Amino acid sequence: MQKIIVTKIFGGLGNQMFQYAFGANLAKIHNADLLLDIRSCSNSPRGFMLSNFNITAKIASESEIKKFEDVVKLGRNTFANFLSSPFKYMKYLTQRNCRIPERSHTYNEYNLHFNGNAYIYGAWQSPKYFCNIRNELYKIYTLKSKIDDKNLNILEKIAKTNSVSIHIRRGDYISEKYKNDFAQLGIDYYEKAIEYIKNKYPDAVFFIFSNDINWCKNNFGHSNTFKYVDQNSELAGHIDMYLMSQCKHNIIANSTFSWWGAWLNQNESKIVICPSKWFGPNLKNHSIRDLYEESWIKL
Repeated sequence: MQKIIVTKIFGGLGNQMFQYAFGANLAKIHNADLLLDIRSCSNSPRGFMLSNFNITAKIASESEIKKFEDVVKLGRNTFANFLSSPFKYMKYLTQRNCRIPERSHTYNEYNLHFNGNAYIYGAWQSPKYFCNIRNELYKIYTLKSKIDDKNLNILEKIAKTNSVSIHIRRGDYISEKYKNDFAQLGIDYYEKAIEYIKNKYPDAVFFIFSNDINWCKNNFGHSNTFKYVDQNSELAGHIDMYLMSQCKHNIIANSTFSWWGAWLNQNESKIVICPSKWFGPNLKNHSIRDLYEESWIKL
């Protein structure tokens, strides 16, 4: 019988892409079929956003998900598990189905190894979880539908200039609910990043993507150096991400959305600038050690 791996899909577009990418890599490693548990997406206004890409995984049925509800789970220390409960440990080794939660916010090779079928759930926010299927993901994360004339016009400008995407995420990040979860990137971060790019490329043109375009216009002005990309709704975020990926260089926010915009940029000489701080005081123990590619520049 063919092995299956079910990955839980939740959160916004960037989060969903991390979850799918790790699941796709596991499916390749274990020669298994990848299925998606998208039940959490029905409770989100953004919904299941991966359908805008050329994904190949199928949606898991209720019966396929139910197989994983009654399984043995172990902690990180395998030897300690054996000493404390040898019977439970032996049952874990022989069971056909296992549940694999993310155990930390950093890359952990332990998550790649298991027997039988697996249900995985977590953020999996490290390129180390899928670096060996980079070319496959470039193909999967292409747009399923053609973009309209307004976006084609932006794309043409991006192609003709020394284009740099800038992503500024405010909105939910500055709300009472999340303002202490994520670092608040001020104008100083973006000014330093712009200066870094201009020192190398004086003719750079910056394409600004944001959920608070008015704030951006008030802070960056209206010179020909800055182009504001504001024609797409949040539900069309996949188009904004595609436009980001087509820029020559990228300045990202502490957001998985622009992380993917930069990662999908296939310019071999690209400069990617990223914030040295991602999380706020509520999540100060979350490490970003494995979040960025080594070539990315932290400011």
